[in-house]
Amino acid sequence: MGKYENSAYNTDLIKVFGGIAMILITLAMTISVMFYLYFLINLGLINHYREPTRVYLKGPTPYQLFLIIPVLNEERVIGKNRGPAL
Repeated sequence: MGKYENSAYNTDLIKVFGGIAMILITLAMTISVMFYLYFLINLGLINHYREPTRVYLKGPTPYQLFLIIPVLNEERVIGKNRGPAL
C-alpha cells in the first residue's frame, strides 16, 4: 500500500502530461541546439568569405560632381524674428 494510494490525484494523468512535457522540453532543446549549430556554421563561413576586389578603369570617371551651397537670406529672417522695436 503506497502513500498516495487513496489520494485524489490521478497518477495516470500525471504520467501522461509529464511525458508530454518531457517531449516538448526535448523538442525545444533540440531546435535550440540546431539553431545554435547553424549560427556557429554561418559565423565560421562568414570569417572565411572575402569580397572580390573591384577593378578600376584608368581615365576620367563617368560622374560629374556639383557643389551646391545653400544661401540663407539672413537679413530677411533676422528682420522677421527680431520682434517689435523698442
